[in-house]
Amino acid sequence: MHTVTPTPSPQPGLTAAAAGHGVEARLLVIADLRSGSPSFQPALSSLGENTQITQSVWALRTCESVGAVRNRLGAETRQGDRLIVVDATRDRFAHLGLGPEVESRLRQIWRTPLLAT
Repeated sequence: MHTVTPTPSPQPGLTAAAAGHGVEARLLVIADLRSGSPSFQPALSSLGENTQITQSVWALRTCESVGAVRNRLGAETRQGDRLIVVDATRDRFAHLGLGPEVESRLRQIWRTPLLAT
């Protein structure tokens, strides 16, 4: 299980308090639930308001950190399932069930500075 915090980048409207825990954030949850995991949706609902976008993607509004969401939902997954949680508010992500090669590529993408336009 890993959480990645990239080099801070300016985000208009994001205060120092919003970068911490306990402040509402918008997350995307991507879950490849090969096991079926009937307890996944109730666990997701316990974390905050959410809506299913596709069969494996949900938008979630919560005060929990990306790592806490990953841990809570990860408890409902089984071997072979994959989970990625992206915090769109704080520019962070956490995951479990990804292989080392995928994790490495994902970290590289996340940590590479964005080009100014």
